[in-house]
Amino acid sequence: MEKELLYYRLEHPQYFISEPAPQSPLYWSKKYHAVDLSEILCSFDLMSPRPIILSDGREAPFYLVIQHFEQFLNVKLGNPGDIKRRVLERKKDRTKFTEVIFHTLNDDENE
Repeated sequence: MEKELLYYRLEHPQYFISEPAPQSPLYWSKKYHAVDLSEILCSFDLMSPRPIILSDGREAPFYLVIQHFEQFLNVKLGNPGDIKRRVLERKKDRTKFTEVIFHTLNDDENE
């Protein structure tokens, strides 16, 4: 069986070539830190109910959310467990980026 598979693979390599994953045209700006995005994603994970779900309605696991946002925004966030720990262990400015977003949305000049 293995010899037949090897032979088939040599004779028909086109069936064994994987298409590269499509790359997103979007990038997380270098003007912001990766931890800023981590702060947002961590807060989503702590919400109940979670705003990001799977197609079947179940809550999306944090590692999967991180994985897809990394691909979607071409950014490296790191190990999901480390991400939560880094955000939650901050004593000062735990929600610095979230507060900037909040103030931007509530700024009267933006109306």
